[in-house]
Amino acid sequence: MKTFLALLVLCYLCRAQKHSSDILLQALNIDSKEGVAETQKPNTEASAVSLTQGDIWVELRNLRDMVVEQKVELRHLTARVTAAESQMETLQEENTEMEARMTAAESLAEELQMENDAQATEISTLRQRLNVSEHRVGELETQLEGLREAVQELQNTNTVRKVAFSSSLLTSGEGNTGNGDFVHLIYKNVISNIGNRYNPHTGYFTAPVRGVYYFRFTAHIAHSDSSLVMFLIKNGDMMVTSGDRYTTSTDPEDGICNGVVLQLEEGDVISVYISGKVWDDSSHRTTFSGFLLFLLAQKHSSDILLQALNIDSKEGVAETQKPSTEASAVSLTQGDIWVELRNLRDMVVEQKVELRHLTARVTAAESQMETLQEENTEMEARMTAAESLAEELQMENDAQATEISTLHQRLNVSEHRVGELETQLEVRKVAFSSSLLTSGEGNTGNGDFVHLIYKNVISNIGNRYNPHTGYFTAPVRGVYYFRFTAHIAHSDSSLVMFLIKNGDMMVTSGDRYTTSTDPEDGICNGVVLQLEEGDVISVYISGKVWDDSSHRTTFSGFLLFLLPATCSKLPPVKGCTGVDVSNYHLSSFIL
Repeated sequence: MKTFLALLVLCYLCRAQKHSSDILLQALNIDSKEGVAETQKPNTEASAVSLTQGDIWVELRNLRDMVVEQKVELRHLTARVTAAESQMETLQEENTEMEARMTAAESLAEELQMENDAQATEISTLRQRLNVSEHRVGELETQLEGLREAVQELQNTNTVRKVAFSSSLLTSGEGNTGNGDFVHLIYKNVISNIGNRYNPHTGYFTAPVRGVYYFRFTAHIAHSDSSLVMFLIKNGDMMVTSGDRYTTSTDPEDGICNGVVLQLEEGDVISVYISGKVWDDSSHRTTFSGFLLFLLAQKHSSDILLQALNIDSKEGVAETQKPSTEASAVSLTQGDIWVELRNLRDMVVEQKVELRHLTARVTAAESQMETLQEENTEMEARMTAAESLAEELQMENDAQATEISTLHQRLNVSEHRVGELETQLEVRKVAFSSSLLTSGEGNTGNGDFVHLIYKNVISNIGNRYNPHTGYFTAPVRGVYYFRFTAHIAHSDSSLVMFLIKNGDMMVTSGDRYTTSTDPEDGICNGVVLQLEEGDVISVYISGKVWDDSSHRTTFSGFLLFLLPATCSKLPPVKGCTGVDVSNYHLSSFIL
């Protein structure tokens, strides 16, 4: 009996121990799918049975190890989530920044494109204007080709193209020159001698260059008992002549003149000879003048200077940011076994749930981060393309701006050159001829010293002769030629004509009154004068002069060539102290 009871107790104890272990295992069992675990409290029978302390601590250690592992995993996941969210935030900021930069770059590219289009239009317009202007320059330079020939010829031959002279026979006193034989005249009184090609000591003019020249002589006959014949001689050969009979009591004075255009070679000599007697006095009645009309030289063309375009470029800089991470630590404390088990159970359950949430967050964050990374890459590519386009457009813009500036400079130079050439052409076009009366016939003058006004304009290129005042005003500094011719008829008084410069007498010519045996007569004279801008030329008479519809009494003049401006005039000239010559052009000296 005792043995049976002992067996029953032993079996019960074994059953109770097994049941207690099952309860402990059930308490530790956790549903990972639902995230909720329930435990069963030991019944009265189980509580009465004591478990092995070692087994419980083994289970607790296993459970703590599991909690520790989950803690570590939670820290890693938390770090990943924090890093992912931080990187995602950084990417979001970078994307926002790149989007702003991309928008700015695309806006800049659009503005630059619009500006480039506008500059392209302006360049096209400037090129058209430049083409027109340069074409005009070409036309004007073609018109001035002869002038450039002169400059080139002068550079090659080192001679002066400005050649003109006027001279009268006597430097002082009055009287006849010649003894009736064939003699060479020496005009000793030099009125003008630009180029110094006339020699007042020998009476010879020597051609400095090959060209076409004009020569004219005028002579007065008075108190002479012999006829007068004048000869213009080239290298010993007679070219033209003029003459008149000796004077008488009824024809006490007379005048002769003639002129000729000659082609001369360098070194050819021109002189005047007479057969008879010729009169001169302080009024310079007997004169000899000549000037170079133009050179005979080989043609050439001038080169137009070009400017190169310089193009500048710019570079851009990009900035990046780096994410940062943080970590946290968790500490665990030990208490009562069952309390510890429940706490651990709850902690494990919470960690499981938190792990699921963190895993989901990590997955979502990494997915979004990957999307943002793709967007970032795409935006970076777009931004790079936009900034590259903006840089190219900026370079193109700078190049166009440089080209526009260069075109403006070339256009200004070209238009300035056009103005210079047109001014030269217009300034050089100065010539006039006029006669005394516009209609009718009759004498002008009352025997006193009066100013003649030639009212009938035959030609007036440059409008420098005023038919209302009778004055010619020089437009520029240069060398001019003037000539007057007068007819004497139906007059009871002698006639003397004076060519006046700024109130000073330059040359004269005259004759006695008409008679029944000498009812008509004519006088003339001419002179080469160097004038400054604003100088005034006019004609005065003492006596009476006749004119009618045949225009017998005339006054003419024209510009032969320009002279460089003096230091007091513009533009500045080389050699004038205190004057800037950096912008001075040789064209101011072109003849």
